[in-house]
Amino acid sequence: MKPIVSVIIPAYNAARWIERAVTSCLKQTLDSIEVIVVDDGSSDATHAIAEKCGDERVVIVRKANGGPSAARCAGVARANGRYLAFLDADDRYEPKFLERTVEFLERHPHCCGVTTNVYWVKRDGTSFIRYQSGSIVPEHEGVVRDLLAVRIRDRGFPQIYLVLRGDWAKELGTFDPDILAGEEEELLLRWLPRGPLGYIDEPLVYYYDTPGSFIKDLKRTTHAKTVLWSKVIAQDKKLRASLPSYRKFRDHRLYRSAIISVAAGCLDEAKIIAKIWPLSPLSLHWWIGRSLVAMPRPLLWLLHKSVYWMPAVKNRNTRGF
Repeated sequence: MKPIVSVIIPAYNAARWIERAVTSCLKQTLDSIEVIVVDDGSSDATHAIAEKCGDERVVIVRKANGGPSAARCAGVARANGRYLAFLDADDRYEPKFLERTVEFLERHPHCCGVTTNVYWVKRDGTSFIRYQSGSIVPEHEGVVRDLLAVRIRDRGFPQIYLVLRGDWAKELGTFDPDILAGEEEELLLRWLPRGPLGYIDEPLVYYYDTPGSFIKDLKRTTHAKTVLWSKVIAQDKKLRASLPSYRKFRDHRLYRSAIISVAAGCLDEAKIIAKIWPLSPLSLHWWIGRSLVAMPRPLLWLLHKSVYWMPAVKNRNTRGF
């Protein structure tokens, strides 16, 4: 019998954490699951440790290194579940995560997927609930009618712990392998015209602030965001017509990318942003951000050097933005 949920775990050199992630899936109160660990070309013992879990519900897929999006896509291709859940190899689920998310999607068939609140685990082992109760979604029963407006207000909205509908994935596609960071954002911009996202205001995932993770490498993530927006803006007209907050969201995100690209010294990315950013004269973000990245390259370099000494910039790979 096919499982209700396929949990997909992309793993690259995750030997220190993979057992914790897989075990959290096997301890779910929902039994009808499969756990697909995608070993993305690891050079450590990730594959061997995942194999030792000793549960027939665990499937190991091995592939050459291609990044987290490509790994997730490999897992989706192998999945048999009615729903698709995605867990990073260094994080873990609360035991009721899958039960609660599946229950939500069964109750709201018009929603494209659902995510939850999260426990943020700091490097010293202490944790806290990331989002104050009631602060994210004022909408009825947790259906986020305008996710982009929420994302403008709180850019940290927990969209990486998605549970999606498997049949929609076949129609709409999942993650773009070319996008190495922010891939959930690109996916949701394609899916939201079809149906809203759900949010369960209960911490059901543990997110670990892991040193050296890809998202802490600001130069790589800045490049990834330019790839993301180059693809999104190709659908600009359609998205403006179907998502009421899209234009404001787009300008807000591109403005932030423009500032960070200069602060991080990613001048090639700054020029890409200037090239792809559509005309938006009613947006203050456009006037400031577009004017910044359209400056001559020598001026951009001098501006980068003038802010590099600031602690928030100099320590960017540790603290992030």
